[in-house]
Amino acid sequence: MERQDLVTRVRQDPHGWDDWLVFADWLSDHGDERGQLVVLEHRLATGELDADEALGVRRRISDLTHTHRDGWLDGLTAPPRVHLVWRCGFVVGVGIGVNLGWSDQLVPFLEALTDHRAGELVVALHLECGRVGPEGAVALAGSRALATLTELHLSGARIEDAGAIALARSEHLGRLAVLDLEQNGLGEEGIGAWIGGGKLSSVRTLNLAQNRIGTEALAALLDPAVLPSVRSLDLYLNELGSAGTATLSDAGGLPTLTRLRLGTNGFGPDDVATLSGAEILRTLTTLELDFSYVSHGIDALARSPMLSGLTTLNLRACSVDPRALAGSDVLRSLRVLDLRDNDLGDGAATALAESTASSGLTTLLLDENNLGSEGAAALARSEN
Repeated sequence: MERQDLVTRVRQDPHGWDDWLVFADWLSDHGDERGQLVVLEHRLATGELDADEALGVRRRISDLTHTHRDGWLDGLTAPPRVHLVWRCGFVVGVGIGVNLGWSDQLVPFLEALTDHRAGELVVALHLECGRVGPEGAVALAGSRALATLTELHLSGARIEDAGAIALARSEHLGRLAVLDLEQNGLGEEGIGAWIGGGKLSSVRTLNLAQNRIGTEALAALLDPAVLPSVRSLDLYLNELGSAGTATLSDAGGLPTLTRLRLGTNGFGPDDVATLSGAEILRTLTTLELDFSYVSHGIDALARSPMLSGLTTLNLRACSVDPRALAGSDVLRSLRVLDLRDNDLGDGAATALAESTASSGLTTLLLDENNLGSEGAAALARSEN
């Protein structure tokens, strides 16, 4: 197999080991010490090593890296405050420091890096809180360095609709698996460009928290043809309100979706009751409604047949009394339940502790709940 074929396969699954190990054989056969480095890092990550063995492997990795890294870069120097993420002797990610303004040096460096052997496996770009701005996003959209990316992290980068549109229309942007657009001031126009551009079809993790998504964009996102691969969808703090829950309820499911975050969207108890019957919940293992006014809406959640596969439920600061869950099938399936900041008191804590339905819980978060000695004692006695 040719080197470029092997590189392409590693890019497609950069976090797995199978293709890395095949690439390691090729590297070793061609006298590249990074073949040995791949084997060592694989052993450290997956081998059952005792403390002394692990220390020895780490030292060997450190020695190889210290000896050869300058040669791998071959004179290529990152601009100030740009950091490189390394794996097995290759740069796999690039990031900039928090709250740094856009630098005109970044795009030329990215292009030089991705043209270089040291950067042929760059798959992730981290510009979170980097003050990229619309102008920076437009410059980035025109760069061939985007072609190898599978992860684009722009949380808090302030790209606004203009920047989002430019990136969505970029001829260089490839098949993303992770897209993080949290807190960028995006509205219908910016989100609409991504929906209409066809670049969401490969995305498995989509973060749209803290934007201005309306019901029109929400309805389009919930079309399985738009997000056929999505597993995690974060819509936290978009003020979707009652219209949003109606849209969610009217939509069909997203067959691959397992995590949905909807906290802080202006939902009330009746909205949560409407949501509890939505088909989109059927495939979920994680539902997050944190900082929503759920209140007695928890009764509908506890009875929902759509949540039979749920293993994680986040009801932090939701003004709920979890006694509605105490005997429910929903509680029986849960492994993680977050009830922080609900002012539960001893009665609710005792009911949870004594419920046989809670026997599967491995994590129960109860901070900031005004628990007294009675509730604490009930939890301590619980065998669940």
